[in-house]
Parts: sequence; structure tokens; C-alpha cells
Amino acid sequence: MIKILSTWTLFGCIVVNILFLDLVKCIVNWNGNDWAMSCDFRGNDLSNALTSSERCGGKCGETQGCTHFTWTGYSGGTCWMKSGAVSKTDAFSTNDPNMVCGVVNGGQQGAIQWNGNNWAKSCDFRGNDLFNVRVSAELCGGKCVETQGCTHFTWTPYNGGTCWMKSGAVSKSDAVPTNDPNMICGVLENSNSDWTRVWEDNFDWNGGVDPNRWEFDVGGDGWGNNEQQYYTNNRLENARCELFPGSTNGRLIVEARRENMGNKQYTSARLKSKVKWTYGRLQIRAKLPDGRGLWPALWMLPEKQTYSNTYWPDNGEIDLMEQVGYDPLRVVSTVHTQAYNHMKGNQPTNSIIVNDAVTNFKIYTLDWNVDKIEMFVGDDANPFANRILVWNKQGDWTQWPFDKPFFILINIAVGGSWGGSQGIDNNIFPRRMEIDWIIKDENRQSKDYGFVHFETQEAVDNAIDKLNGMLLGGKKIYVVRCKPHNQEADSEKALKFTDLIITNFDDRLDKQILSEIFFKSKGFGFCSFENPEEAKQAVEALNGYSIGDTQLYVVGYTKKKLNAKT
Repeated sequence: MIKILSTWTLFGCIVVNILFLDLVKCIVNWNGNDWAMSCDFRGNDLSNALTSSERCGGKCGETQGCTHFTWTGYSGGTCWMKSGAVSKTDAFSTNDPNMVCGVVNGGQQGAIQWNGNNWAKSCDFRGNDLFNVRVSAELCGGKCVETQGCTHFTWTPYNGGTCWMKSGAVSKSDAVPTNDPNMICGVLENSNSDWTRVWEDNFDWNGGVDPNRWEFDVGGDGWGNNEQQYYTNNRLENARCELFPGSTNGRLIVEARRENMGNKQYTSARLKSKVKWTYGRLQIRAKLPDGRGLWPALWMLPEKQTYSNTYWPDNGEIDLMEQVGYDPLRVVSTVHTQAYNHMKGNQPTNSIIVNDAVTNFKIYTLDWNVDKIEMFVGDDANPFANRILVWNKQGDWTQWPFDKPFFILINIAVGGSWGGSQGIDNNIFPRRMEIDWIIKDENRQSKDYGFVHFETQEAVDNAIDKLNGMLLGGKKIYVVRCKPHNQEADSEKALKFTDLIITNFDDRLDKQILSEIFFKSKGFGFCSFENPEEAKQAVEALNGYSIGDTQLYVVGYTKKKLNAKT
């Protein structure tokens, strides 16, 4: 090389530059043993996605075949996922301080093995650092719980052992594997102190859906919308769980296919949750399909026919997300009632454009309480970034039937009055919707509940009308009609049942059964407490409390030692 430099002086600068690049490659400063700033891997591009630098490694981890990546500021932030076996010595330095490059599990796509469902070894969550403290690995998760705003964490051996507490909404799929067997990362089971997890499905296996959680609507009768698919019964071709490549994290696949079955030319699946509930927060992390003729939906229907002699729309429908394949970036949220529905053309509905709805997972959220329904779409960093629709309680049940249990539905329709309005493109099949996870949370302030029995139907009707949504101790109480689980689904009998369930009590009235004396003394009831102290607290809190123009009169007496009634 020295001889070439002395002989070919015209090209000396080029030769020196080449030598210089080889030297610079060696001084890439790696962080967390698998990523670095101001660096790049050349070539071998597999795919790219618009995302933040912190999430680029996670995107690589969940993309089949991705072994390394480069993030640049192009187009607001682009993750370039790459394939092929590499080592960190293949990376070279750049002059861009914002560029990031990294390898997944040493350049070979690997899996993160989660323990206890919320922590793992040899993994990291990038960025979003909130605070750090020197502590042992075993205590890192506890430190995160104690730290306001901490939602996830990474522990490294740095400085004798450091817990890096982090903020922001994440899922386990955002974690990236590392080569350091001593590193630990984890997420809190519930990062929002106001909510508690009551149900979830993560689909973290290969095979069929959990029959204890899901059942199927089956058939090809058009489903009232002139749909063209046949919904199959627990058929893996149409509904299955699949692990992300190289990962222990899975997702639900709902797939529409072009094939003959049941006198239809297409097959698909329509899943129904076996769990039902009233009020709370439902979140679904999903990636939508595209293609003319498709009509995917995430929605809810009531468990029972409570109101009138017509199940739909009189008893309500909540459409968290609907989309049609000929307009795939438009996400629509709607509610239907007897007074407001699409047959009348006056249903409450709204839509927004989500530019990456079919290329990335988005989080769809339903917040449902006693007097309001809100629906949102966002990403992992901010699930509530875009509010799609808000519907406030008004009028009677014809406008607000949303005071009883509903169940979840997940489906892809083919064709139909809306999805098929511009025809069906037979070249798109098969097409899939992917569901990463579904979670159901309840507000922790709503955990306390009780039952009250009234002597007259008039008192029951007025209790629902006057008390549902009333502030008691700074919290809204929820009052709904209830009946024994073994009672037949008879709407007329249900309307005559004189027991109510009342929830969302103040903590000092924990596990009580509330008794109201109101409606000019025409209604009364009895409530029982577990011990005399709770009864005493109820008397102190409720006696003289005003409901409309009426005051409650609460007195106590004992019965059978530890029972108290008011």
C-alpha cells in the first residue's frame, strides 16, 4: 500500500480515505451490547417502516428474517430492517449523530423468554428513560412500581448494578434481545394506577384459539348485510394463533380466503368472547388488512335482549373499529341504538385517517362508563393519541341501552352492503387481520359493589333513573338491574325484577349493600354489612344524604351478632 501511494499520487486521497473508513469502523461505541449511535449497516435491506429510533429494534425483532437494522431520520424516522448473518464489526461510523444501528441477538434473530409473564433475561427496552438507581436485579421491578410514571424497566450490571426505569406505553414485543445474559427487562402488569387488569388474551402460542375464552358464529346467511363469506367453526385456516418469528410472543390471525364452502365463494371467521361485562376499558392491539371487498371489525353486542321485542338495534351495538378494504386507512367508530342506527341514517359515527393502519399495529381503545362512551386509536407510545368518537348518555333506553353486559366480536366480512359496495377484488386473497393482544381493565374505584332489593317495581325504576351516575363520596355509583344467573332470558320478566346491583362505592363503604329511601318514601330496601363497623360507617356517610329533592334516612340495627341492616 505504501508503494501504491508513492507511485499513484493522483489517487492517493482515495486510497487514504478507504484506509480511514476501515479505521473508523473500529470505533463504533456500542450500548447495551447490541446497538450504537452514528452508525450504519450497508445493504441487505429487507423492509422498512416509519417509526421512532427507540422502537426500531423491536420492529426488527418481530419481522421475519430481520437480523440487524439501521434507523435514520428519513421521512420523519425510518427503520431499515436488514437480513443476513452479521457481526458488530460490520457496522461503520457515520457523521449523523441521530442515526442508530443494531443487531438482534448477535445478528441471528432470537427469542425473548418471558418469565412470570412480565420479565425476561438478555433483553432491553430502548429509550424513554425516566430515572435510574443503583440496585440489585431482583429489586429493579419493585423500584419501578414505587416510581411515579414508571411503566417498564431495564437492569444492567453498569456501575455495580443499575435499574433504568422508563415511561410510556409499551408491550413485550417492544423489547429487544441482547447478548448480555445478565441484563433484565420487564413491564408492569398494569402501568396505570387508576385501572386494574381483569381479563386479557395474548395469543402466545401456535394453534387454535382458547376455547375457554372464545366461540364462533358460524354460517353464510349474509348476516343481515348481504355478506358473501361463510364463517367457519374453529378452523385453523380462518382463525389461529401464531408466534411472531423467532419470538415467544404471539398474535391472533383472522384470515379471509377465496374458497367454496356453504354455497359461498369465500371463507372467514367471526369470533365472540365468552366473557361479558358492563363498563370499563377495552384495548385491542391490531394490524388491519387492505383489499377491495374486505370489511374487518372490532365491535361489541349485548349478551341479552333486555329492551323491547327486537334484539338489534334496540339493545345496542358498539363498533370500536370498522374499516373497508377500498378505503383501508380510514378507521370508523360508531354506536347503534333504537333511536339512532344506520337504517335511519342517524347513527353516531366518526372516522379518522390512520396512515399506517395496515402496516403497523395500532391500539384501539374503548372507554365505557355509566354516562359516556369514548373510542380512540393510537400507538404504543400514546394509545389515546386520536379520539375518534364520544357519545354521551341521553334520554331513555332507546338512546342509551349501554347499561348491561356486552361481549367482543372480531371478524372479517367479505363483500356486504358497505364492504362490497365497490366490488370484490378476487386477486387479494388470502388476507388477514392480526390481533397482538386484547385487554380489559376496570377502574379501581369501581371494585366495590352490593345488591339492594326493592318492594315495588316503581322504586326500582326510580332508583335507576335517580341514582345511576350519582356522585357519592366523590365517585359515580353505577346502578343496573340484575337477576339470578339461572333465570331465563325473558325480557319481560327481567324488566319486572326488583333487585339492583350497585357498584363503585367509596373505599370506606367497602363491600356494602346500599339501601336508599327515596321517591317520597314509596321505595325502601335493606342492605347488609360484613361487620358492625362497616354498618356504622355507612350510617355516618349516608344518613341525610340528598338525592334530588329527597333525603336518605339511614338507621341501623343488629341481627345475628355480626349482621347489620339499615
